[in-house]
Amino acid sequence: MIIDGKIKLGTTSNDGRESLLAVPGPGEMFGELSLFDPGPRTATATALTEIILLGLGHETLGPWLTGRTGLAEFLLKAFA
Repeated sequence: MIIDGKIKLGTTSNDGRESLLAVPGPGEMFGELSLFDPGPRTATATALTEIILLGLGHETLGPWLTGRTGLAEFLLKAFA
C-alpha cells in the first residue's frame, strides 16, 4: 500500500517500448496478486517521487491466515 508518493506500473516489450499500466498514489495498493502467488511478475514498479510504502509478503500472510477462514475469504473477495 502506498502511504505517500507515486509510482508507475508498467511493462517493457522485447523491442524496449514501455507500456504504462497505472500510476497509483497514496491509499492505493499494487502487487496484491503476489500475496497468494509469489512467482515472477510481468510488470515493474518504479518510484516517480519519494515514497513511503507498507508491505506484506506471501511468507507472512499465509501462516497468519491459518485458522482465519473468514478473513481469508474477505481478502480474496477484496482482491478479486
